[in-house]
Amino acid sequence: MDAFKQVVLIEPERDLDPNRTSPKALSAFQVALTQILVVRQLRVDSVNFIGGEGAVGIRYTVTQPSRVVTRVTGGTMGSMRIDSTVANGQVNLRWPARMPSGDPVPAGNYNVVVEATVGQNSFSTSQPIRITHGVVDTVAHLTSLPGYTYLPETEVPPKSWRPMGLALVYSGIALAGTSALSQGDLGSASMREGGVIGGGIVLAGFIMTLKKPAPQPARGNILYNSLLREQIARRNTEIAQENTRRRQQVALSVVPLPRTGGGR
Repeated sequence: MDAFKQVVLIEPERDLDPNRTSPKALSAFQVALTQILVVRQLRVDSVNFIGGEGAVGIRYTVTQPSRVVTRVTGGTMGSMRIDSTVANGQVNLRWPARMPSGDPVPAGNYNVVVEATVGQNSFSTSQPIRITHGVVDTVAHLTSLPGYTYLPETEVPPKSWRPMGLALVYSGIALAGTSALSQGDLGSASMREGGVIGGGIVLAGFIMTLKKPAPQPARGNILYNSLLREQIARRNTEIAQENTRRRQQVALSVVPLPRTGGGR
């Protein structure tokens, strides 16, 4: 057990393989951990987030109940306390990477330092990290709303047989009038002219019936498109305001660096 204590003090991250170690040795190792003060398994997550809208995950394990202080040192800010608590076992922290003023931590290399103290005994370990700044992506303006499309503002009315019906009526009236004027003589010149006129009227009506109707304004579609344009314009105004806010933000990237040595 004394040998295990010395090993852990020299190399706090050392663990025993349960598949290759006897239960008796594993038990002695666990007891040795509880009899010395060390901070082990310090981990800092690699994350990307917008300043003020996220946090960096920090985890560590302390082997004895102790006063634990977590700080960030380095860069141009010197030293800044993240957390101070009495802890034993695993501890999880969330650091927003912000200065006391609320501004994001400046870009640079830092150290996350965890110090544990019990009476006259103390132990500290650290994890180097790098913080970089980036630009927050802006939102593109809309040209359409998902699920909504513009409707045609004109429509072609369906074909109508009304011109043909009117042509038949007018041709009948013309023939009747011609017959009355010629005193009912079907072979007279007036009747032949009346028949030609009536046939011309019927032909004109037939042609008008076959002709494609001219497009007409679709009032319902025009109103719908107007409302859709208003919605898109309103949403683009909101996006412009959001982009103005985003241009004032900072995208933070936190990456843990290789660690040298153990703790003290």
